Amino acid sequence: MFAIDPAFRYSVSVIPTAVFTALGAVALCVIVLYVLRRPGKIAPASAVSVSEISLDGYRAFSRLRSGADLKFLSAQPGYTDDIGERLRQEHARIARLYLREMRSDFETLCRAARAIAAASPVDRSDLVGTVEKERFRFYWRLAGVRVRAVLPGGGITEPAFAGLAESLARIQSAMEPAQTAAARF
Repeated sequence: MFAIDPAFRYSVSVIPTAVFTALGAVALCVIVLYVLRRPGKIAPASAVSVSEISLDGYRAFSRLRSGADLKFLSAQPGYTDDIGERLRQEHARIARLYLREMRSDFETLCRAARAIAAASPVDRSDLVGTVEKERFRFYWRLAGVRVRAVLPGGGITEPAFAGLAESLARIQSAMEPAQTAAARF
């Protein structure tokens, strides 16, 4: 008979693997871009809206994700899996609303911090640097949360949500000295 060249055999097994890997990477990029493409509406920053932003409002999220409600509900007479599924869907919807509100608050803080830095009589490049660093962290974490939320078995976890809240807290704490200094001038 005839012999198959070993180099040909190697190329036959490597090419499909490389093609499928490349297609997987492209599919992942498309999913991430699809998830991030929905910008939402963000209100303009004002002094009143910045002072109203409090991380205390996001503390209820931990109860939402704790599972205590589902555990209690499942112990009640008349509970069905459909009821549990509806509760999980409602919790996921509320979690998405929390994320939308958190994103809006984050953007409000970023705009206010930039405005403070621009209006300051002293150099506030440290504030702008903090804002941009936290902006990157926030949107990186938000993308991760959104991707996990659409994957099977995924969801918005407490640690991921806490990481987003940390970015808000860092910007708030970075703004305090700048606001104090601006009030003196």
